[in-house]
Amino acid sequence: MKKYRLSKALGEIDEVYIEEVLKYTEDAAAGKRRGIFGRKRIVTLALAAVFIAAGTTVTFAAACGGLQSISEHFTAYRTDIKGVGDTSSLPVIENAWSIGKTMDGEQDALAGSIKVTSAVCDRYSLYATIEFNAEGIDIPENIPDEELTFDIINAKSGIEGACRPVFVSREGDIFTYIIHFSESSSINGDEIFIEAHNFGRSCTVEIENIGRRLVFNSVEYCRIKFSIPVSDLLILDSVQSLNSEKIDGIIDMDAELSPFGFVVRYDESQVPAWEEAHSELLKQYGWEWFKYSTGTVYSLLSFKMKDGSTLENVHNLIATAESGSDPNSGKDTIHFSFIVPVDISQIESVTYLGAEFRFDAEAYD
Repeated sequence: MKKYRLSKALGEIDEVYIEEVLKYTEDAAAGKRRGIFGRKRIVTLALAAVFIAAGTTVTFAAACGGLQSISEHFTAYRTDIKGVGDTSSLPVIENAWSIGKTMDGEQDALAGSIKVTSAVCDRYSLYATIEFNAEGIDIPENIPDEELTFDIINAKSGIEGACRPVFVSREGDIFTYIIHFSESSSINGDEIFIEAHNFGRSCTVEIENIGRRLVFNSVEYCRIKFSIPVSDLLILDSVQSLNSEKIDGIIDMDAELSPFGFVVRYDESQVPAWEEAHSELLKQYGWEWFKYSTGTVYSLLSFKMKDGSTLENVHNLIATAESGSDPNSGKDTIHFSFIVPVDISQIESVTYLGAEFRFDAEAYD
């Protein structure tokens, strides 16, 4: 099936219909207490109405180039966030169309290859929808589609690590997944180079005398390389803290806030002095600076919102914590990546390790 860019499809539609749909979806977004299926149905029906009104046969999923899948992913994860009180007050950006970019061409991925169809990112984190063409692979019929996956490896352009893709759908030989990368250093270079290793089954099984364990069994051994040109990405901006703080009177620190995470920068040469001052604490718990600074006991983040409210204990909003270095400032960094993008224009300050870092929320409006 051929696929078309959403922008191309919308370009042939009367603006009146587009305005009607945008208003409809904004009204739906205001009702944040609706269940996930109610929200998805409203958005889907609204956009479907646009395509019908335009007299086009472009399917909804194809026209969205994967951004609909990312939006649904964020909506689902939002409902799973624990420990932040009423999640309806958390300013999550669920609409991936407002922050992402489609890179979908008219043709599916070639047999045995992977193509990126859409992405949303800031300088430290990337979510992307990918298509894998499994044509020619003998897949046992007894394996559920949602258990088929592979490891994604990235080692260049700042975002590093490995992830297990989240299954979205299957149409014949075409498998669609969402991948997520997060790193402590910002995206650099002209391309993000990615590899997929070993297509197979990932599932939880009961192992005698051990218990339930996640296991992976390869169906096809492979190394599939693909890349994302940085010029194709819509990289979300971040804001720098208006102030710096001295943590425990020893470590000088400033911060950066982006939709996908919170970054702190510090001088690593000050860490030995901090560890010496906290030697008894570190001996008792077997900690070091990094474990202390990313642990849930002491590093709990809290947000002071622009409306005067406070969201405490948002550590469960954090997907990962990575340490690294900032090539621009020469300082070391810790990056707390969020599992869903946050509307940072609503955040006035973030408290971390007892220090409050203030941000100019108006700068991101």
